[in-house]
Amino acid sequence: MTGKNTHMIELLDCGLLSRHVRKYIRDPIHIYIPFSRLEERIIDSEIFQRLRRIHQLQVAYSVYPGATHNRFTHSVGVMHLAGKFALSLLRTTHVYSGQRAPRVPVDEVEYYVPSYEEIGITDYGTLLSVLIAVRLGGLLHDIGHMPYSHAFDEAIISRSTDIRKVGIRSHEDTGYFIYRNFLKDEIMAYVEREYGDIGVDPSIVVDCLEYIMAPKREARTRGMDVYSIIRHVVKEFVYPADIVDFCMRDSYFTGAVEYGKVDADRLFMFSITMKRIVSGEALPPHIGLMRKAVGALRAFLYSRLWLFNNVYFHKFSRLMDHTVKMLLLRLFDSGLIDFPSIFKGIARGDSEVLEELEKLDDGYILHIALERGDNVLRDLARRILYRRPILKEIFSQEITIQPKDVEYSRRVAMNFETIIQKLRDTISEELGVDTEDIVVDSPPIKFFPLNPYLPYSVFPLVDVDKDRIVGVQEANAWMVTGTRVMDLAVFRVLIRKDALRSTGYGEAEARRRIRMLINEDMEREIKTAFIRKYSTYTYEVTM
Repeated sequence: MTGKNTHMIELLDCGLLSRHVRKYIRDPIHIYIPFSRLEERIIDSEIFQRLRRIHQLQVAYSVYPGATHNRFTHSVGVMHLAGKFALSLLRTTHVYSGQRAPRVPVDEVEYYVPSYEEIGITDYGTLLSVLIAVRLGGLLHDIGHMPYSHAFDEAIISRSTDIRKVGIRSHEDTGYFIYRNFLKDEIMAYVEREYGDIGVDPSIVVDCLEYIMAPKREARTRGMDVYSIIRHVVKEFVYPADIVDFCMRDSYFTGAVEYGKVDADRLFMFSITMKRIVSGEALPPHIGLMRKAVGALRAFLYSRLWLFNNVYFHKFSRLMDHTVKMLLLRLFDSGLIDFPSIFKGIARGDSEVLEELEKLDDGYILHIALERGDNVLRDLARRILYRRPILKEIFSQEITIQPKDVEYSRRVAMNFETIIQKLRDTISEELGVDTEDIVVDSPPIKFFPLNPYLPYSVFPLVDVDKDRIVGVQEANAWMVTGTRVMDLAVFRVLIRKDALRSTGYGEAEARRRIRMLINEDMEREIKTAFIRKYSTYTYEVTM
């Protein structure tokens, strides 16, 4: 067996050719992660190494001491899973290629499995090009994260009109500009130089990678169907490589291992590319799941739900997150770090900005606050270092959301901001504190992760009989999970500790008074207003 025929046996399950494996990373989650020389060049770059110094879970280590893992290890894990998912998906799609199946219940809608040629894979070189791109997409998907990750997006990027004016609204936008301006040319030159002998197309590699990295609002509609499929392998899907890795990794490092039992292999091997035919017209491809893997999907979705409930939105972790955001806001206002200039440089591709970019990690923020900040900045930094949040929780309400609640809220609920302002005014009057000292914390948990396909998380479940597809059912969240609960959230009222002390009430008395204020009627108002706001909420970025 010689020449291109050897590629069949060389193609590893992770999406790499064995000849391209440079080294292995020993990883506590995926055990061995092989990587290529091209991937090594990116991993060893100053831009990527910065991710070692950004905690994956911001300050959750103040609750879970083991949660000191970082964006670096997560990104390497997503690279590995993205390659596995993509190759497994394409293999299964090839096996069932050309088969048609009616939608169940039968109507004018029909599904079929497209051929490689139809989605844009015309030869082996194209297949390898796409696999190279998807692994790089997984590796680079978090390259734009700044210190304290999502807290930075909320405190700095969303607040700065100067940053938003250059087209950056989140870490995903930042990552796209970093790729386009500082990495794209190097990647293309390397692929041209090193992979030309096996038919890899450098333009396909960088075009597919750009499609993966592009912000959702700017993702191109042109190009091959396989680009869209590959993007959802990495992110913006029900179980993409990104979410699967952070569920497995975060549960391991927090010690909450009961929430991280994800059967990723079963999800990947029973995924299949499907096209929907409506009135004779074939729509863009979906990723469907064979029904035999529904158990694995349910376990994954519940793991993710309880990770949000018990880890990401843990009470103390949220209190510390608010302290971090206060520090970042104060730092932004102080001008000690010129964030707008750094982001303008990233968007323009100014190489001079790289030196400043490479400094931006969790430790640098604390260093600047402690060494050059005013008394307020130094106090906030010390609070983060020694787990002393500035806020105190005085009320919490768990909100479960069922389908009937969604319909009811649309008919009767008042505006969420209106009920929140009413609540803050009532608490302010009762306790004698300024409304500015009262914080309402109400992050939503979407049971289905961001799903770009349909607004209510309709998902193709595929029935097979051995090697034949017999039907496709468009399942929603409740059908897949076998439950009537769609979402769950925790609504909290927080007050600055110094303001609470000034009232003369102890914590227990303040809680008692707030509990009496927020009676069953107001709880119902809060719940319906919350559901009205978030029932159709779509995440623009993933965790």
